[in-house]
Amino acid sequence: MQKSKIHLVSLLIFIILCQPVFSQYIPYCEKGKWGFADIDGKIIIPCIYDAVDFYSDDNLAKAKKTEKIGYINREGVTVIPFQYDQCTRIYEVYHGQHSVGIKNNPDIHLNKDFDFQDIPNNRFIVTKNKKIGVMRLMDGKPKVLIPLTYSRIQFDPSNKTFHCDYNGSTVYFSANGKKLTEQEVNNIEKIQYSGVIMGEMESPKIIKSKGKMGVILKNTSRMQVAFDTLVPAIYDDIITEKYDNNYAPGNDVFGVRIGRKWGIAGSKNIVLLPVDFDEINFDLSKDSRHWAAYQRIFVVKKNNRWGIIGKKNDSSIDLNVLLPFEFDKINKMYYSYLVVEKENRFQVFNMETYNLISGKNYSSIKPYEYESVNDFQIFEVTNKLEQTVYVGKNGVEFFTD
Repeated sequence: MQKSKIHLVSLLIFIILCQPVFSQYIPYCEKGKWGFADIDGKIIIPCIYDAVDFYSDDNLAKAKKTEKIGYINREGVTVIPFQYDQCTRIYEVYHGQHSVGIKNNPDIHLNKDFDFQDIPNNRFIVTKNKKIGVMRLMDGKPKVLIPLTYSRIQFDPSNKTFHCDYNGSTVYFSANGKKLTEQEVNNIEKIQYSGVIMGEMESPKIIKSKGKMGVILKNTSRMQVAFDTLVPAIYDDIITEKYDNNYAPGNDVFGVRIGRKWGIAGSKNIVLLPVDFDEINFDLSKDSRHWAAYQRIFVVKKNNRWGIIGKKNDSSIDLNVLLPFEFDKINKMYYSYLVVEKENRFQVFNMETYNLISGKNYSSIKPYEYESVNDFQIFEVTNKLEQTVYVGKNGVEFFTD
């Protein structure tokens, strides 16, 4: 029995080690043409395409060439020929973010419920000369699954059926291209969803006493009704986050103002940030990062300029300037990254390394839709040709103007 377990574990390890490991490929733009590069900016797939999408988790990428759309694999080999006006696979899986099912037209994905095991058997809804059909890859080669004769095709991911419109009527096909009989169509189940309403929880209340403001919380653990003081009533104004049904007492911080200066108070009558700043971006400053070198990061304004201050823990009295007070705006990009603005130029601040990702600024910058490629964060910027191109978290530019 023990030997069988050892053999099973060894087999599982062997299978895991034998799984293909692919490096991150990032779309690279070279003088208006597109290809792919690794995370260091080395071009892997030549820049010969008019446009490309990222590689999905099926290791295929949509590309555009000579005004036609097709798909290439990770070696740059064409697997769906460049002869279609539109070409969209029904299963899209990008780095853990899933979208599937064409409900209204071949460009819109609306449903996130799908079968992972069905991804290797992906289908492609294709359009050519205003006629729509479905293709499938068989042994790496394209095969027509549903002929290009329809005016519209919708995919139902729940029942894995294609709804194909033609001359005012609808014909139904299975995911394998088999035309369904009238009886089979009538047997398709309709799934309905119901919502869940959570119960409300007690949340902190702001009080006023002698013209000053504080925060209290109803204590329901005692035999009689009582209130705990979270923040003493000594402030002129208080910022709180918007409490919802998921509120959990004991994890709160509050923006507090005395006169024209702001600071941050904790829920245990402690001052996390002195009341010494012109303004606070409270949404970016309220969370504790208990795993990080600086458990608190405060995005604050002083002398009409924004900067970032770090504090190693709640009990520390030392404040460290992580980003100088010289920026016009600081906003959240996405988790662990902020976008900073100075004189209409933009840069990214990494809250894990406490540095700007590079010394170069951009005229525009925004998050990539899926945030990362295999945990490699990237950002969308605009190049001199007014194209959307990419910059990696390592500061590498995936474009050459």
